[in-house]
Parts: sequence; structure tokens; C-alpha cells
Amino acid sequence: MNVPVNSRSIGIPTEFQSCFDKQRAAYLAAPEPSYAQRIADLKSLTSERQ
Repeated sequence: MNVPVNSRSIGIPTEFQSCFDKQRAAYLAAPEPSYAQRIADLKSLTSERQ
């Protein structure tokens, strides 16, 4: 279930909550990215580590 959680009530640090909020916003903007976008995203992850 996607029930909103009060992050203060369970002690989630502010920086984590900010990250979660950004991830949720990205998902809501494009919940089903195309195959090409998914591949590009995966490739960007490998290029960042090198």
C-alpha cells in the first residue's frame, strides 16, 4: 500500500526524507519509463562509478 507516513513520527532523517520525496516525484512524473530511458538510466549508473 502507498499510505503516506509522517516521517517525523518514525524518525526518518531529513536528508533521507528529501531523497525519498525526490524519488517519489520522479516516479509520479514518469511511472513507466520507456525501454530506451531505462537503458540510458542504467548506463548512466555504470558511467558514474568509473
